Amino acid sequence: MSDTLRIAQAAGISVIIDTFACWFDADIEAAIIAAAPRTALVQVSDYVFGDRGLPCRAVPGDGNSGLDRRIPAIAAAGYSGW
Repeated sequence: MSDTLRIAQAAGISVIIDTFACWFDADIEAAIIAAAPRTALVQVSDYVFGDRGLPCRAVPGDGNSGLDRRIPAIAAAGYSGW
Protein backbone atom coordinates (compact mmCIF):
# COMPACT_ATOMS: atom_id res chain seq x y z
CA MET A 1 0.00 0.00 0.00
CA SER A 2 1.31 3.43 -0.90
CA ASP A 3 2.09 6.17 1.57
CA THR A 4 -0.59 8.27 -0.07
CA LEU A 5 -3.25 5.68 0.63
CA ARG A 6 -2.08 5.20 4.23
CA ILE A 7 -2.31 8.95 4.83
CA ALA A 8 -5.75 9.13 3.18
CA GLN A 9 -7.02 6.31 5.38
CA ALA A 10 -5.63 7.93 8.53
CA ALA A 11 -7.19 11.27 7.59
CA GLY A 12 -10.49 9.76 6.47
CA ILE A 13 -10.27 11.31 3.00
CA SER A 14 -10.57 10.02 -0.55
CA VAL A 15 -7.97 9.57 -3.28
CA ILE A 16 -7.91 10.07 -7.03
CA ILE A 17 -6.48 7.51 -9.44
CA ASP A 18 -4.66 9.27 -12.27
CA THR A 19 -3.97 6.78 -15.07
CA PHE A 20 -1.23 9.02 -16.48
CA ALA A 21 0.74 9.12 -13.25
CA CYS A 22 0.63 5.39 -12.55
CA TRP A 23 0.89 3.57 -15.89
CA PHE A 24 4.48 2.43 -15.28
CA ASP A 25 3.98 1.06 -11.73
CA ALA A 26 4.80 -2.67 -11.57
CA ASP A 27 2.14 -3.41 -8.94
CA ILE A 28 -0.58 -1.10 -10.23
CA GLU A 29 -3.34 -3.73 -10.16
CA ALA A 30 -2.75 -4.37 -6.43
CA ALA A 31 -2.63 -0.61 -5.80
CA ILE A 32 -5.93 -0.13 -7.64
CA ILE A 33 -7.59 -2.81 -5.51
CA ALA A 34 -6.22 -1.27 -2.30
CA ALA A 35 -7.32 2.23 -3.29
CA ALA A 36 -10.76 1.33 -4.66
CA PRO A 37 -12.73 1.83 -1.42
CA ARG A 38 -11.32 5.37 -1.07
CA THR A 39 -11.36 6.36 -4.75
CA ALA A 40 -13.49 9.44 -5.39
CA LEU A 41 -12.47 10.06 -8.99
CA VAL A 42 -10.47 8.51 -11.82
CA GLN A 43 -8.62 10.89 -14.11
CA VAL A 44 -7.96 9.24 -17.45
CA SER A 45 -5.26 10.22 -19.91
CA ASP A 46 -2.77 8.30 -22.00
CA TYR A 47 0.95 8.50 -22.70
CA VAL A 48 2.81 8.12 -26.00
CA PHE A 49 6.16 6.40 -25.48
CA GLY A 50 9.03 8.81 -26.04
CA ASP A 51 7.00 11.98 -25.51
CA ARG A 52 9.13 14.34 -23.42
CA GLY A 53 7.24 17.60 -23.96
CA LEU A 54 5.30 18.55 -20.87
CA PRO A 55 2.57 17.88 -20.00
CA CYS A 56 3.06 14.64 -22.05
CA ARG A 57 -0.59 13.63 -21.65
CA ALA A 58 -2.33 12.11 -24.63
CA VAL A 59 -5.99 11.59 -25.48
CA PRO A 60 -7.17 8.23 -24.09
CA GLY A 61 -6.56 5.61 -26.76
CA ASP A 62 -3.86 7.59 -28.58
CA GLY A 63 -1.02 6.31 -26.41
CA ASN A 64 0.59 3.18 -25.07
CA SER A 65 -0.09 3.23 -21.33
CA GLY A 66 -2.29 0.13 -21.15
CA LEU A 67 -5.66 1.73 -20.57
CA ASP A 68 -7.23 -1.40 -22.06
CA ARG A 69 -6.08 -3.18 -18.87
CA ARG A 70 -6.24 -0.33 -16.36
CA ILE A 71 -9.84 0.78 -16.90
CA PRO A 72 -11.29 -2.76 -16.51
CA ALA A 73 -9.08 -3.29 -13.43
CA ILE A 74 -10.46 -0.10 -11.87
CA ALA A 75 -14.05 -1.17 -12.60
CA ALA A 76 -13.40 -4.73 -11.33
CA ALA A 77 -12.00 -3.29 -8.09
CA GLY A 78 -15.42 -1.76 -7.43
CA TYR A 79 -15.10 1.82 -8.65
CA SER A 80 -18.43 2.86 -10.15
CA GLY A 81 -18.08 6.64 -10.43
CA TRP A 82 -17.43 8.85 -13.41
